Amino acid sequence: MSAPLTDQSSLLPREKSWWLGLQLLLLLAGWLYLRGYGVSLPFISHVDEPQHLLAAQHLIDDGTASAVYHDAAPPGMSRLNYLLLKHIKAPDDPPGTMLPALRLITIAAWLLVVVMIALLGRMVANPLCGLLAAAIWIVNPWVVERAHFVLPDGYLTLFTLLALWLALVGALHGRPSFSTAAVYSIMLAIIFKTQAIFVAPLAIFLPLAYPPPPLPRNSS
Repeated sequence: MSAPLTDQSSLLPREKSWWLGLQLLLLLAGWLYLRGYGVSLPFISHVDEPQHLLAAQHLIDDGTASAVYHDAAPPGMSRLNYLLLKHIKAPDDPPGTMLPALRLITIAAWLLVVVMIALLGRMVANPLCGLLAAAIWIVNPWVVERAHFVLPDGYLTLFTLLALWLALVGALHGRPSFSTAAVYSIMLAIIFKTQAIFVAPLAIFLPLAYPPPPLPRNSS
């Protein structure tokens, strides 16, 4: 299993054809994910969207979202909504006016997921497998249905895959800073959805399976 991993000499692909293929896949994903970008009556589209907006408004007004979440939900989505409501929304506008921007940010997260799948597939197999895996992911009906809603799934997937990629790079290329960044990335994933805690041991302890190469001795 370790052989195909170590065959990748560079962190990022150098082939222009690979990047061109990835750009075409991102265009396909953007077209699929933006088809449901309508913003009218969001509470009919998905009930969680107004819940996150309401939790963010409670954070602004009361300093806590416990009245909405009862302290049972990770804070990622409410804080993301909070940032836009607090610092971008006009004071007299209702919270729902931020929904278009929040949906665009969420779609952007799903597009970055496509990039991470392609990079991971390239690292664990070969460049073509990475692009094929990304293509299969793009047309996944579950993803297409949810990609344009302001939900934590896209952020959970993005930060989890990013943590795995960073951990692999840190382990295989002897980059301790990447291994450290992997820990922070999986922490961000947990903030959005606690299920990421099951992947945390892999992202944290993977570098231990591939110790960094010894430093060259000083000839003097």
